[in-house]
Amino acid sequence: MLTILALGFALAKAALAIGNAVVENNCEFPVYLRSVGREVSPAYYLRPRGGRFSEPYSRDPTFGQALKITLGPDDVFDPTRPQTVYGYTLSEPFIYYDLDDVRGNIFAGKRLVQRSTDDSCPSNVWPQGVPVEPHVHNCRDSEADIILTLCSAEGGLYYNIWEL
Repeated sequence: MLTILALGFALAKAALAIGNAVVENNCEFPVYLRSVGREVSPAYYLRPRGGRFSEPYSRDPTFGQALKITLGPDDVFDPTRPQTVYGYTLSEPFIYYDLDDVRGNIFAGKRLVQRSTDDSCPSNVWPQGVPVEPHVHNCRDSEADIILTLCSAEGGLYYNIWEL
């Protein structure tokens, strides 16, 4: 009986295991983040040199999620203000993720790295803080975290599949 209960708990834990979408701010300036899906979250303040945001991947099967990063708390609602968007969609066992800019490049001249904690998954690296193709990836490990580091000191692997 104990073996059956232990197996049941192990299976339940495996079914609930899910990764996190993470943003780390290593920049010299603060940024704001809103998580946007079916609803828009309040603005989160990410302090300079160490601010961090993390959320478990959304399990909403009809919508992806967008972590919209801006310089002001309400810039998401201003059609003239630039945004950097970390998008993801969970489709277990896959996590699809991308990085894009809207209406400008907040981080021009600053390195951005979007990587998985599973080293077998591809990274997005913007050496100069502006979009580099391709920027949409998937990882067959939805338990791994996908971490976007703003103003990153690390290099990360970059390759352009269009040049292979």
